[in-house]
Amino acid sequence: MNFLKKFMVLFTALLVVGGLSSKAYSCRAASKILYNGKIFTSDVNNFWVDAVAIRKGLIVKTGTVEEVMMFQNPNTVLIDLQGKTAIPGLNEAHMHLIPYIANGIYINDPMTFIPGPGPSLEEIVGTIKYLDSVVPQDLWFYSIVGENFVENKAATRELIDLSSGRPVIISGWSGHYLLLNSAAMQVAGISETEPDPYAGSYDRYEGIDKITGVCRDYAIYDYARRVRNLIPDAEVKGQLEYLLSILPQLGITSIQDIPIGFTSARYKAILDSINSPVRVRNIAFPYTIEESKNMTGYSGIKWILDGTEQESGMFLSEPYYDNPSNYGNFTIPLNDFDEILQNNSWRLRKEQKIFHANGDQTIDLLLNAMNHASPWDILWRIRRVRIEHGILIRPDHIPDIVSKGIVVIKNPTQFITGETLYQRLGPVRFSQSQLLKTLIDNGVNVALASDQLGGPSNPFMTLKLAVVHPKNPSEAITMEQAVIAHTRGSSYAEFTENIKGRIKPGQLADIIVLSQDIFNLANLPTLENTTSVLTIIGGNIVFNAGL
Repeated sequence: MNFLKKFMVLFTALLVVGGLSSKAYSCRAASKILYNGKIFTSDVNNFWVDAVAIRKGLIVKTGTVEEVMMFQNPNTVLIDLQGKTAIPGLNEAHMHLIPYIANGIYINDPMTFIPGPGPSLEEIVGTIKYLDSVVPQDLWFYSIVGENFVENKAATRELIDLSSGRPVIISGWSGHYLLLNSAAMQVAGISETEPDPYAGSYDRYEGIDKITGVCRDYAIYDYARRVRNLIPDAEVKGQLEYLLSILPQLGITSIQDIPIGFTSARYKAILDSINSPVRVRNIAFPYTIEESKNMTGYSGIKWILDGTEQESGMFLSEPYYDNPSNYGNFTIPLNDFDEILQNNSWRLRKEQKIFHANGDQTIDLLLNAMNHASPWDILWRIRRVRIEHGILIRPDHIPDIVSKGIVVIKNPTQFITGETLYQRLGPVRFSQSQLLKTLIDNGVNVALASDQLGGPSNPFMTLKLAVVHPKNPSEAITMEQAVIAHTRGSSYAEFTENIKGRIKPGQLADIIVLSQDIFNLANLPTLENTTSVLTIIGGNIVFNAGL
């Protein structure tokens, strides 16, 4: 080949390569670059980076500032993190955002005693009597109580009726005990001889078919739906819009919401009418097997299998330490439980089974029922059954949990209920409860969540309690593990780990910049005061505190 031909071939090649390079550059040019920060990615292959490039809502590059700035063009928005810490957006894996309070006020402050014995029956009655004389009669009274009230058999609707004729609703702090006075029952359409609802019950006066006002298990949720049905969609929409607007300031970019008191179709219709700033997963909460077969607009199905330590409702393999005649109870009829697990739908995220399971015998029954429904663990690993809470997961449960790919959702706010749990379980079982580090160390897929009812949670309190674990410090985890569980772990729990939960090329650009460095142990005492100063969801800034 002569010189001219060689020159033309080389020149053409340069043009082609140059054209391709220019095209490639234009495709990878970032719309935003975050740099000069301390960025934790939740990506086990690359935990820390200095800068992130975002384009079209996705992360396109992470690395050093020099590497990421290669993606800059004249239109790129540069965001100087000024040395601040950034992490993936937090995914609240289990919450109940909307409260079921209707036209009323709280008459006491539960934060003065949760967890703990709380006010006595006499104190609550006295408060109701006093406030009844000074508060307009059209307002309902709500109260949250502790064990002093919950364990008192004298707490009945007729006693509360003597204090006030308005609707009065008294709930245990665990959410698994409810006392209604007669007016509250009447407004909700509950008669004095109302039949027990599916998977629930009403306490009755001894020897007669007459309700005391105390609701158990699904009777509580039935009441919530009756009350919620009295509230117009427009009012619920206003509540929901306000609550969703708060979440970005807290660094929460995704929620997996389990709305108490709503059908999945109604809640979806309200959600669809809102331009939510965060990603919302609508988890269905059916009250019967038949309802679960005819639902629309949902993702995942939640069932309550037992109660909590407060009302001694966890289903135990050995009796309660403080009440040897009681083992707790399993709420769902066993034949129906088998039917729930027999569903072989391949709509994995939509039909994901989510079980509230606290007691060790509840978890025994769940694992045995799964074995009965299908002996092939690979099928369960595909479906990602979830255990919510798992207070008494035993070490001998763990191999089966791992083999079946069960995801465990832990709620560190429950780690502060040690006094009540100790009273119920005694020293030996108490020391073996609320495993966290053991689960992670043995390969269990763990996600963190608040189980918050009636408003947004504080995710940094969740992280703090996971790192401290006040009930059992030997089960505490590192901050890195906690953040992974609250981001990538929560995404895995909803089948979205391939699109969000990490700061990694190809993932959705959900990123929060923090007011303080949560990985610095010196900040641990005030970790709950952390906020997001910049929240990015899908590449868009949805909250900015001035960064």
